[in-house]
Amino acid sequence: MKTETVKYQATDIELEGYIAYPDEEKAPLVLIAHTWAGKDDFVHE
Repeated sequence: MKTETVKYQATDIELEGYIAYPDEEKAPLVLIAHTWAGKDDFVHE
């Protein structure tokens, strides 16, 4: 498993994301985009 932090910018704010993927195999993508208030129970479910 490879993991890395990804920095990106939205307008004038620098943000940080996290990506994890298998070393060799192709795998489906799972994207988690939580609300502005952070990861809550709804997003977790």
